[in-house]
Amino acid sequence: MKVTVVGDSVAWGQGLLDAHKYGSIVNQALGIATPPLMLAHSGATIGIRGATPFSAKSGEVPTSAPTILDQVKAAPDPAAAQILLMNGGINDVNARVILNPLTTFTDLSHKTQRYCYQDMLTLLKTTTQRFTSPESRFVVTGYFPVLSRESAPFRVPLMLAVNGVSFAPFTSHEVVFDKIVALSLQFWKEATDCLQRAVRDCGDARVSFADAGFTEKNAVFATAPLLWGVRSDFSSQDEVVGDRHTACNIAYPLPIAIVEREACYRASAGHPNVAGAQQFAQAILASLAVV
Repeated sequence: MKVTVVGDSVAWGQGLLDAHKYGSIVNQALGIATPPLMLAHSGATIGIRGATPFSAKSGEVPTSAPTILDQVKAAPDPAAAQILLMNGGINDVNARVILNPLTTFTDLSHKTQRYCYQDMLTLLKTTTQRFTSPESRFVVTGYFPVLSRESAPFRVPLMLAVNGVSFAPFTSHEVVFDKIVALSLQFWKEATDCLQRAVRDCGDARVSFADAGFTEKNAVFATAPLLWGVRSDFSSQDEVVGDRHTACNIAYPLPIAIVEREACYRASAGHPNVAGAQQFAQAILASLAVV
């Protein structure tokens, strides 16, 4: 038995040292000597509808390729028994859509349904058909409220700036805050429902869903955050700031790419921190009936 991780930045463990990623925690808890095979990376889309050709050498640099579908196809030994940890959907929807006050609730619902249910269901069917061992287990993890009603309103613009979202200076900050929080909570709840339905409808008993159990108080800038944020000086809070900074400079070396480079520097914002990854690991182990 071995652990393989496919998915996006949450599965990759954006901003975390390897030992603190939930794939590593699960691997250690199961007593597996071989390190987990990490195929997930930041920015990965599910890939049913294609991806950009750009890829990066570091998993910390957000890029859609290789897609999660490609990751599944690239995983070795599909006939061997293994535990496959997987997620996906938020990059297809796009965080800039979720955190944009101009996004309509109807449009967000349509995108969430398309990617977190329809495309995830296709991905799960492809995955279960490729990995044939009856002993294999597949655990799909969900998402969380990036921002919530517990988030400090005066700090929210920092999170929006990280994601390249801005609004007219004459716009009411209270109106913007309320809309963005509502969108964030909507995506969290609807994505959870969509992913659970995809797991159910794929029709394979080897697949389960792990809900990490985050609440509104665990959002960025909230009272008990389980997500990385950014400091008041706009610097990152995570564990691998230096390494990611170097990787971002390599991925975006040209002066014209300053927007992409600056966003890359702060890519950890909105991702599970050390305690958040631990909570994800516990949910996964519970799904596997280990704890």
